[in-house]
Amino acid sequence: MRVAVIGAGVAGLLTSYYLARKRLAPEVHVYEARSWVGRPHCTGLVSISTASRLPKASEVVLDFYRAVEVYVPELSFRLRLSSGRPSFLRLGRQKLEELLVEEIARLGVKLFLSSPVRGVSSGSRELLVHVDLGSKPYDYVVAATGYSPRLTSSLGLTSSIQVLSGVQLDVEVGGSRWLEEGTAYVVLSNYLGQGFAWVVPGCGKVLVGCATPPTGPPALSCLRLILSIIERRSTYLRPLSKPYGGVVLRGYPGRVLSGKVAGVGDSVAMVKSLSGGGLYAISIASKLVADYLSGDPRAPGALEALRKELANQNRLARAVYQLLRLLEVARFRGKVVDVWLKSLDYDHHVDLLVQLLSSTRSYVALVRSRVELELG
Repeated sequence: MRVAVIGAGVAGLLTSYYLARKRLAPEVHVYEARSWVGRPHCTGLVSISTASRLPKASEVVLDFYRAVEVYVPELSFRLRLSSGRPSFLRLGRQKLEELLVEEIARLGVKLFLSSPVRGVSSGSRELLVHVDLGSKPYDYVVAATGYSPRLTSSLGLTSSIQVLSGVQLDVEVGGSRWLEEGTAYVVLSNYLGQGFAWVVPGCGKVLVGCATPPTGPPALSCLRLILSIIERRSTYLRPLSKPYGGVVLRGYPGRVLSGKVAGVGDSVAMVKSLSGGGLYAISIASKLVADYLSGDPRAPGALEALRKELANQNRLARAVYQLLRLLEVARFRGKVVDVWLKSLDYDHHVDLLVQLLSSTRSYVALVRSRVELELG
């Protein structure tokens, strides 16, 4: 069995890893349009359980976190979800991809850099993958390209996608009266055009980023707004890098399997819709896609269950914004809600936000100036 994997991000590298490690495919080729693998393009925040499903993740852990704080600046409203123990962590995504490249090479996978795939067509019995040097036949194709609607649609794969523009940079912050180590911050605001921002302290610096939809303000302008909020509450703020970023997706998968073709990762919107994070779904789907290509009859059902879960997270993410607008109409300003949890489920935190923002107990908490809720 010959398999072509299009894209050498985490999704493509992991899928090829499982195909080669289990000897499911004697020949696996990975095509990458860029001349290198490993680029800084996400926060790398994942739950401990997700990290356990990612090979080499234990070697690239940057920091552990116990809390998530949601901040709405126009309301001066803060909702803090805290756990008694570390519940999620930050991975060095760039280094993780580099280690996975080494691992798949050891397993015999061939990686072709600077090799953009121009298209895929059907031969007499095989699929033809078209690259600049010609066409090569394969039994199966895995689309792991990132956001590439033209290619994925030509392969019969579908998804519901909203494309946001994301930008971030590392800064050094001194004397902050807001940021705490071990806490990741999410900023939700109408100023961001229903986009969102993230502030992640750790490793002696702070990662600050913002993602906005095409109908919203430019992401770089929003990034400056978030930086100004941090700077007003700190002694000093100094940039450590130039802004960098790319596409951030919201949405959920539609069809991820189409005959001899499978999609994984951003190519079919396998993302958590509130944060845009894809590692949770990739850590599950990459193995299932490898199983599907090897003929495992259970894989399609498991992939469909994951698809439905991500679609539900998308609906819940929209509900979060609706609930926040209700808080603004009700003029809840300057409120702080601290929620203590035995364990913070970072993979499904949007579910928890909806429960909190729509429950009677949380409503009572918001009426008061400050209250602590303990949830089992």
